[in-house]
Amino acid sequence: DLIERGLFSQAVHILRQSLDQDPEDLEVRLLLVEAMVEDSKLQPAIRLLEELPESGKDEPDFLLTLGDLYFESGRLKDARSQFSRLVELAQDSEDGWVSLGLVCSQLGEMEEAQKHLERAVSLDPESVFALTAQGNILIELGEIDRAMQCLKKAIELDDSDGTAHLSLGDLHYDQGALEEAESCFTKAIGVDPELAQAHLALGNLYLDQEKTGQAVSAFEAFLKIEQSPGAKELCEEVAAVVAGLKSGG
Repeated sequence: DLIERGLFSQAVHILRQSLDQDPEDLEVRLLLVEAMVEDSKLQPAIRLLEELPESGKDEPDFLLTLGDLYFESGRLKDARSQFSRLVELAQDSEDGWVSLGLVCSQLGEMEEAQKHLERAVSLDPESVFALTAQGNILIELGEIDRAMQCLKKAIELDDSDGTAHLSLGDLHYDQGALEEAESCFTKAIGVDPELAQAHLALGNLYLDQEKTGQAVSAFEAFLKIEQSPGAKELCEEVAAVVAGLKSGG
């Protein structure tokens, strides 16, 4: 309840007391990790998971959560190890296969990524998460028509998924269809105002159109939202662009 109300520091304090009473309680540990991440304590959250007694380290929820945190912190090979172990133990884990596909794509292993995502979609053909991820990989592989089909299907299944709108917008942008791209980016922000990458994409589009004021607003929204350590370099680049635009450079 405290997490849902945004009282993350209080939630961390209470959950830590509970965990001290039973260090092997994985459910409490995962809730504590969630609160810590929301409270901008990513590295301590990772350490807390790494300290879990060995008896719990093959639990699917543990593997998925630690893999996600490694991914967010830029430890891609460590993330791949966690996700690989997850799908080894739980071969019907759609989230596991999608996550493994995503980390492989970040490592440049595109064919492996596509294979994993095809497995995820075969497990759940109506998974918006899997379809959107597969669409993004297909874009990277140059299979534009298939990518468009995946992304449009994802949106048909769930129009409130901001990531699907963002990915479709990226595809339109790459094809030079700027009006369609702007519409998709705007829809993504409309359904998920905290989707940092949608603000960044919209800022780049406005920059291309020389709409300086709108570009600055979009970039500043991105910088306000994006706080992950793995995006530090990107944020510094965007901040420099904003400074240049404001100075008239």
